[in-house]
Amino acid sequence: MVIELKREQSSDETVGQILRYMGWVKTKLAGENGKVEGIIISRSEDENVKYALVYTTNISLRFWRVQGNRFTIVSPDEALLESINKLTPEEKNRLIEELKKGIEHEGKSIKSQSN
Repeated sequence: MVIELKREQSSDETVGQILRYMGWVKTKLAGENGKVEGIIISRSEDENVKYALVYTTNISLRFWRVQGNRFTIVSPDEALLESINKLTPEEKNRLIEELKKGIEHEGKSIKSQSN
């Protein structure tokens, strides 16, 4: 297991970095039949990291948080939920309306493709 802990936001360069470390572990320690997995732990999310990880099944992304004296690691879903919970009621309503518009648009797009 290779863990890359980033102090701030990670970038797509982080994916290359952890792949290099994983390659070294595979070659020098795990051997031909050994399995090597990686975890990137970052403070915040970067779109480029998500795109870079699309075809990489053995690297997962997590986020770190400090609450008081406690250090925790959360999944992307938990981080999204935290962000939503911080929204004001007005911001939540705007988000819901934007999501509805996107769903309606996708529905129309799917219908037009099937005709």
